Amino acid sequence: MCRPWSGYAGGMTRIAVLTPDPADPSYSGQWPGVLERLSKALEAADVTVEPTPWTDHIEDASGLTGYPLVLPVIVWGYHRDHARWMQACRTWEEAGVRMLNPARVIGWNSDKSYLGRLADRGVAVPETIWVEGVTQADVDAAFDRLGTDVVVVKPRVSGGAWKTLRLTRGEAMVGAPEGPAMIQPYLPSMERPACCSSAASSATSSTSGRSAATSASRCSSAGSTSPCRSRRRARWRWRRRPSPGSMRPCSTPGSTWRRRPTAAGV
Repeated sequence: MCRPWSGYAGGMTRIAVLTPDPADPSYSGQWPGVLERLSKALEAADVTVEPTPWTDHIEDASGLTGYPLVLPVIVWGYHRDHARWMQACRTWEEAGVRMLNPARVIGWNSDKSYLGRLADRGVAVPETIWVEGVTQADVDAAFDRLGTDVVVVKPRVSGGAWKTLRLTRGEAMVGAPEGPAMIQPYLPSMERPACCSSAASSATSSTSGRSAATSASRCSSAGSTSPCRSRRRARWRWRRRPSPGSMRPCSTPGSTWRRRPTAAGV
């Protein structure tokens, strides 16, 4: 259990980072390394990180309100416990926990139905068929409706290609996602270029059932001389020695990146 703290100790500012449910061993071999890299990066800006499982704060946010900032960046597995995740987001929002992104946003963003609302407002999103329970008939009809020979079927709430299927025309659907789902055309442009395969292999090698196609990477961008250049997204730095509660990220001057449409298979 974390101990809230929002002052200074030796010139360092302490923030909280939410981590996976300790009862879920799926990511136990991965997230500690991610936390270590994040901690080292923030240490250079006089910021220390204190990890705490998001599941420790579902009904009571008092363990988080004392921090000037809480980062929900390693909450892997929330999609398998979505009802409690949404409850936690409501708890954090009502308590005024200072989070980046805000609790209301990460709750809203956890259900991919938000893509439909963005599309209604003119945002470029791959054409999507929304179903409450996907059937073989839904998939068979989707090929003609979407004008493609390859589709991706996935739950509305998912992560890491969990229960995601890539199907070709005439292929039987096995292991269909349960509950609300979505069907999209598969986008070949999302496949990982060879130059990125080795760099990304360690991040995907332990993900059961996740093919190179469904773990595709956004490596190409218009006007980029190197297919990997677009992976250098805007770096984030922390203002040195901020006053408690005033911490916020700011992009490095001169760095830009373009958000591409959310694509099927990711």
